[in-house]
Amino acid sequence: MKKLENDLKNTVFNKEEVVGRGCLSKSKQEIINAFRGKEVSIRELRLYPYIYDCSVNGNRVSNINEEERAIRQGLIDDGFIENQIGCPKLSDKGKKLIQFALKWAYPRIMLN
Repeated sequence: MKKLENDLKNTVFNKEEVVGRGCLSKSKQEIINAFRGKEVSIRELRLYPYIYDCSVNGNRVSNINEEERAIRQGLIDDGFIENQIGCPKLSDKGKKLIQFALKWAYPRIMLN
């Protein structure tokens, strides 16, 4: 677990690793899958910014479909989200997971 946390923390930006917005390169996908403990789907990856926004701004997670509800419940069951009602409270490992995904799937600056 410590090695995975170090991988999440110490990953450097590499021009060859850049892929489309809302997606992860193969090496980053392997890291996030290992940290999550299962395969992270594109739908799950694209749900992370919304969950993070709700967590930071104190909003309820609403307007999600059944598949996304199942993903959210999986995050709760696996300890990434600590509460089921109201504003999502992310655990430390939930913050690391989502921040890693945001860093690599939604980069703000692209290298030339």
